[in-house]
Amino acid sequence: MNQFNQCGMFADDIALWTSIYTSNMTEMNHQLQLLQQSLDRISLWASKWKLVLSSEKSQCITFRNKNKRKYPAISLRLKDAKILETNKVKYLGLIMDSNLTYKEHVNYVYGKAARKLGYLTFLCSYKGIRPRLDVYNLLYKTIIRPNLEYACAFWNDAAKSYTKKLQKIQIVAICRILGLMQNSAYDTVNIISQIPPLELRRQQEEVKIFQRCERFMENFPKHNLSQAYQLWKKNHQFKQGEYFCWLGKLSTLSRACINIELATLHGINVKNNPKQVQVIPTNCPKSVTHSIKSPFERWVEPTSSQILASIDDTCVVIFADGSTMPNPGFGGVGLVIQDNTMPKWTELQIPIQGITTSIGSEIESIKIALEYISKYYQNKKCRVIILNDCKFAVNTITNKWSADMYKKQVDTCQKIMLQMGPENIPEIYWIKGHSGIPGNEKADDMAKKARKTAQNNQPELYQKPDKSASFLNADDIGQMKAMKIIHMIIQKNLYVILLMRNPLKRLC
Repeated sequence: MNQFNQCGMFADDIALWTSIYTSNMTEMNHQLQLLQQSLDRISLWASKWKLVLSSEKSQCITFRNKNKRKYPAISLRLKDAKILETNKVKYLGLIMDSNLTYKEHVNYVYGKAARKLGYLTFLCSYKGIRPRLDVYNLLYKTIIRPNLEYACAFWNDAAKSYTKKLQKIQIVAICRILGLMQNSAYDTVNIISQIPPLELRRQQEEVKIFQRCERFMENFPKHNLSQAYQLWKKNHQFKQGEYFCWLGKLSTLSRACINIELATLHGINVKNNPKQVQVIPTNCPKSVTHSIKSPFERWVEPTSSQILASIDDTCVVIFADGSTMPNPGFGGVGLVIQDNTMPKWTELQIPIQGITTSIGSEIESIKIALEYISKYYQNKKCRVIILNDCKFAVNTITNKWSADMYKKQVDTCQKIMLQMGPENIPEIYWIKGHSGIPGNEKADDMAKKARKTAQNNQPELYQKPDKSASFLNADDIGQMKAMKIIHMIIQKNLYVILLMRNPLKRLC
């Protein structure tokens, strides 16, 4: 590509552009020739690598002022096909017209947000049990507002008549959430809902762009944002005591600079202070080392057949498995110890106290296996292997993956392994579950039996609904009486399972 042109790439979308700061026709034609040279080089590169460029999907546009100056006609070609010149283009979801009024983009965003507003209107008008207000606020912030603010730092200079349409979307959404009339004052609605105005959030996005350009100037001086910031800074270098009057539109960086100055006047700190580097405490657990006796490398994940082929008569194999039902619910752990020095396999079933998850029970099975090894197989020369059919549990304990939700259980397993020493650390591998491996199938049966034992030992944790209760059988009572009972239950904030049959089937 020509060094006088700039390029922007995202996935399969490529944009080439050049900037002209004079009305000289000769200079304009020269810049067009440079653009054509860049296109020719791209075509040669595509032909070399057997790529086909679509000239039908390519467009060219000139961004200019509103005055009626005569600009040269754009005549660019991609190979032998002429590129169509248009008055508006859509690039990365942003519709830009030749005068940069962004009218088409605002209308497109308004229509898209208005259609999604219908989903929120339906939920707010539902006559049944309504969720909390923060649920509706979350729906608005995740479904509607991102459409209203996409690339807003670039089109924030659009006319007020356009941006007011987007403001109307937010007013209607908040009023329907709060149950207010649509002609309520905008500022009052924002204060009640604790949702800032769209204009203020657009100004914040401009300030973020400005700060990002400053950071890119330090780290990536050749980036497009860095070059734009350099050009903007060069155009705003004025002598002391010199004033100017700007007749055109303000750029994004100029508006951001004004917003920063206004915020500073009000005592708001908008400096982007970098976060301090977090110091790792000295008492944190170290990384678990790889077993010295393992025939595999540390980061290699062997298959089930490779693991079973490496096992000989001197190895001690522990199949560990967990079972949970429902998930989350009651859990149990099953262990099968295969030691050739013993006359038969050792089978253990350990019920888990309290409620757990399927992954939690798998990690618990590995933890119990480690405790068993530390008690009976310390300082022995044989290989000790733990096999589990949950890849997530195995990889988190061996420091290959991270898991914040099960951090406490994983840390406990790693502490047990660190206490064993590098010579006694067992090998932990993943094997495919329900693949016909006898030890794994037996451990699964032991885990299911342990789960049933945990369910029998803790009957108070889960109770099935009593179908003989009168308010659960709508066939035995009248429709009006059933509705009164349901209304009374809702008023008392009781959470029940309604197992209605034919008379109230449509109502529930």
